[in-house]
Amino acid sequence: MPQSLQGLSGSCVRIICTFSIPTTYDQYLDDTCVAIWTIGGPFGTTVFNSGLTGQSANILPGNLTGNLRTKDCTTVFHNMSPKDNNKYSFRLQCNNLIYSFPSNVQITMTDSLPKPVITPPSVEVQEGAPVRVECSAAAPCPLLPPALTWTPAIGDVKKNQQAASVTSVMTFTASRLHNGQRLQCSALYSRQAGNTDLQYENHLTLSILCEYDSAA
Repeated sequence: MPQSLQGLSGSCVRIICTFSIPTTYDQYLDDTCVAIWTIGGPFGTTVFNSGLTGQSANILPGNLTGNLRTKDCTTVFHNMSPKDNNKYSFRLQCNNLIYSFPSNVQITMTDSLPKPVITPPSVEVQEGAPVRVECSAAAPCPLLPPALTWTPAIGDVKKNQQAASVTSVMTFTASRLHNGQRLQCSALYSRQAGNTDLQYENHLTLSILCEYDSAA
């Protein structure tokens, strides 16, 4: 699992988690196994038990999205806030096996996230040259990834979502009409439990080099 995660307050956080145990214990991985997440160490206060159901069953509402039989303990916690900032430890608990792990993940929820990153940060090309600009933004909540928008959209746009980020790539052919144009990438984050949406922007200005015909 990662050593640390940053999330947006009022949204979810996904802990991508796998584990390994001695092969002699593999026989005990069955449908009785549950994922236990604690604070204060592996045997500290239990905040999530994947075997419990109902909105009020756990201190932290969440879902085990991984399959413990294949050693995947990936878990999503919902509607997190700064009061939930802590170090979280994972424990595997089965009818015939209880196994704790020394590592933990520090989760920090904030009221703001970094602005999207535009690559390259500046564009200076000859007129007629192909241009590719990419905008990427953090996506700590896979259920509510940010919506990326180019303004103005002057070319073909393709979007892609990775494990912890989303990207939007715009390609176009440089024109003298683009010279000095400001391209803005906006990342709109929706949040859970009625929290208001948040938007972050970044921009670059195009520099298109033109060749002008001189009069004879």
